[in-house]
Parts: sequence; C-alpha cells; structure tokens
Amino acid sequence: MIRSSNPGFVAVTAAVLVAGCCAVLFACGLAALAKPRDFDTRVAALQAQADRTELFLRRRGGQRVYPDGAICPALNGAQAVLAAERLRQAAAAAGLADVVVSAEPDTDRAPESIGPMRVRLTASGSYEGALQALDRLARQTPLIYADAIDLRSKTDAVDLQFSGRFYCWTARSH
Repeated sequence: MIRSSNPGFVAVTAAVLVAGCCAVLFACGLAALAKPRDFDTRVAALQAQADRTELFLRRRGGQRVYPDGAICPALNGAQAVLAAERLRQAAAAAGLADVVVSAEPDTDRAPESIGPMRVRLTASGSYEGALQALDRLARQTPLIYADAIDLRSKTDAVDLQFSGRFYCWTARSH
C-alpha cells in the first residue's frame, strides 16, 4: 500500500478541479441566459436590412455611403482652424458683427471611423444677415449639422447663436 507523503495536495487538486468545472458551468449558464429568445430573428432582420442597404447603394451607383465633401479629411486642429475661418467668412459675408467662432474636436466619444467636430458661432446683425449666414453655413462642405440655432431680437437687430457639428475621418479609419 502506497501512501501519499502529502495528503493535502490531493485535496487541493480536487478542489481546484471542482471549482474549475463549476466556473465553466456557471459561465455557460450565464451565456444561455444572456442570449435573447428572438436572437435568430433579430439577426435575420439585421441581415435583411444590410442587404437592402447594399441594394440601394448599388442602385445609386456606388458603394460610398457619404457624398463628396460630406466628411473632412482628418479630425485634428488644422481642420478646426479651417472650419472656424469658414464660419467667420460666412458671418462676415452676411454683414454680421461681433463674430465669435469656435471649432474643436469632440473628444468625449470613443474614436470610430468618423468623429464629430463641434462648432459654435455667435454674432449680431440684421435678421436678413443672420438668415444669409445660416444659408451660407448650410451650403458649406463638409456638411454642418445644426444642433441649436437661437435668434434673439434686439429691436432693429438680432443676436445669432449657432452650435452644430460636422464629421471628419479619424486616424483610426485610415
């Protein structure tokens, strides 16, 4: 009869094996609970939607999702300077005064293939001038999406406050 010189080793090995088996069973149980009952239906619906999108893109004549000029080349400080200058020019061409412009990358979001560049414009002038400035902003590329536009009347003039964003390719997308 052979006796182990260390009976605790066998007990520890058995305990580790039992704990490992329990952990694997627990993880499999959680995975089964996490999968929704209609998972296959959802995946099929998403695949159908992707197929429709691909069909629409082919009908349109290409695989590009974004039109020319819709997205700036990079999410960096140089693009912020260019955007601020274009906003200043749009306000000046419309005859607005007291122009304050800012443009900066939105760093709150995780970097995806495209990222937002936040822009703000504050100016004052005539109502027609404010509308002209907004029209010029709507025609610029990359496309600027308005988040908030505030026109406040000051008897014969208005104060314009515009905040929005446009999108740029990130370094991650190249």
